[in-house]
Amino acid sequence: MAVKYFRTRRKLLSWLYLLLFAMQWKQCSPWIMQQPPFAMLFRHFQRKHYFTATTGRRRDSIKTCLQSTLGSNNYLQSMEQTHPEPSSTIVKAPILLHHTCIKTRNITTAIDFYSLFGYQMEGKFRAGPARAAWLELEGSQHRLELIEIPSHILNERLGQRRRALDLMERQDLLGYNHVALDVTNQIVGNQTLAIWIDNLNKVSLERFGKSLRVALEPKQQMIGDAVFELAFLSDADGCLVELLRYQADLPQVVNSGWEPWDGQFVGPGSGEVNGGLFH
Repeated sequence: MAVKYFRTRRKLLSWLYLLLFAMQWKQCSPWIMQQPPFAMLFRHFQRKHYFTATTGRRRDSIKTCLQSTLGSNNYLQSMEQTHPEPSSTIVKAPILLHHTCIKTRNITTAIDFYSLFGYQMEGKFRAGPARAAWLELEGSQHRLELIEIPSHILNERLGQRRRALDLMERQDLLGYNHVALDVTNQIVGNQTLAIWIDNLNKVSLERFGKSLRVALEPKQQMIGDAVFELAFLSDADGCLVELLRYQADLPQVVNSGWEPWDGQFVGPGSGEVNGGLFH
């Protein structure tokens, strides 16, 4: 056991002398210190507490030598940041929804439309060549990011006005579909979602001289064991905005209509899970 200890100690000291030589060579180029085995050795000595543990004169002599070579202790900290130790700890903290992004041909018109629902300007900025803005929904942490496509990129022909794909018609398309807003608290008394939309349309005409485009008229829908009124509007560019109004909970449990599902994600046509990926 003692022989193995002294062999290991002699080997480490040999590597330390090589490390000190490398640090002195060309005033200890940062590139050198980032190359294996020097970076690995440097971290090894930090893990072994050569610079922090109370090992008497040996610790002090090594620390003094390194500091005199490097000029300060800042490089030790930068090396630790450049080559952090792997951590198996997973931080258990909530992930928050920050924003939803919508591209528009006219950012001013888009800001006007979403202001009807309580979105307020939080900030203006540039996204490359495009004008952009963050809108925050009053009373909520949800943001919309609006990005205006520059005219030279939009490249509209004379008399042409580009719009988003009509996702109410194109039921075959995949991907993001709509933004949904809960307007339950906006509707009071005997008011219905249809009446609320009609009143909102009057506000839009008064403020901006523009009518709202209804993509799907209000209807009732059971979602789980709850009953909602829902409707779809198209924004200024044709993007879908769903409006929801909660009505009531059902006293009985409603069957989802799904087939029994074991929670596995199955690849197309293979009948097997594709390596745990969402294929």
